Amino acid sequence: MALMDEIVFYFVAFISACVVSLLLIPGILALAHRNGWYDKIDDRKIHVTETPRLGGVGMFASFFVIGVIAMFVANSVDTLQDNPLTVGSLIGLAAGVILIHVVGLIDDFTSIRALIKLVGQILAATIAAVGGLTIHRLGLPGVPGGIELGIIAYPVTVIWIIALSNAVNLVDGIDGYAGGIAANAALIYGVVALMTGNQTQAVFSFILLGSILGFLAFNFPPARIFMGDSGSLFLGFVLAVLPLIPGSDGIRTMPFIVPISLLLIPILDTLYAIIRRYREGRPFYSPDREHLHHKLLDLGLAPRTILAIVYSYCFIMGLSALLISSFRSPWAIVAQLAVWIVATIVFFIPAWLFKRRATNRAEAETT
Repeated sequence: MALMDEIVFYFVAFISACVVSLLLIPGILALAHRNGWYDKIDDRKIHVTETPRLGGVGMFASFFVIGVIAMFVANSVDTLQDNPLTVGSLIGLAAGVILIHVVGLIDDFTSIRALIKLVGQILAATIAAVGGLTIHRLGLPGVPGGIELGIIAYPVTVIWIIALSNAVNLVDGIDGYAGGIAANAALIYGVVALMTGNQTQAVFSFILLGSILGFLAFNFPPARIFMGDSGSLFLGFVLAVLPLIPGSDGIRTMPFIVPISLLLIPILDTLYAIIRRYREGRPFYSPDREHLHHKLLDLGLAPRTILAIVYSYCFIMGLSALLISSFRSPWAIVAQLAVWIVATIVFFIPAWLFKRRATNRAEAETT
């Protein structure tokens, strides 16, 4: 396929997904208002007005429909040369995406038990892994061929998918936050796929980007609709699976430093939440108001200012991953670790500032 034809194909897929998402969500909004399907208001959440939380349905439907059409068109006219996805892989991807979305959708309506929710996530991740979207090796810059995982490839894949699905779900706390992080990741995914010649990975990435941007038009502060668990679990699942799509030679082309760097905020937020709740003797899935976005709000920052900070952070992390992953030297690993360490320190600065402010206030009250 000529380069210009390839670019046109990606652009049409992106625009189509964005338009479908933009067209679907007003209908979902009207249906939600008519039936009173609103996100529950409590002291942990930011919003104070009744707001629907089914925006994930629009993103999912847009991604799924345009994805199916794109694969049908590609196979019909041989648009994607040497498409590495087998029928089994496509079925695994589709079935996994549907299942994780349905699990989140049920939770949006009935708040299912955490164990049942986890079982659904394990099943969705297993379907994708068995279908062929598996981490057989860890690709690292400066390490030819990467690190083979052998027999532990399937459990590692399932854990990876579940971890990212829940990480994105966990940071969905203020308008435009999780959606913006996911959109940035989808964009960089697409760029990496273009650089490595992974056409299938590229088209799915740009379709996901279009689906998210259509939703963000209604979710940017002040939000008219939230994505809900049906959206956040879906986004996390797809962002975990997209890097596993192999290139034309059957080898996964995206180094793992890319998704880890792009999703470092959800990953760090999740790890910190698990540690924090363990220390407090609470279940790891119990909610609280101690996430990064909560700390930034408590410091007095406006939601749009928070988004500007977080978007910039994620974009810089994405650029660093792009640059470092292109190096062939083993020193690239050292460079990436250094970037992650600095980024981790930056991540914890708001919590430190908030704690310091609270300490100063307490000292002032006692004097």
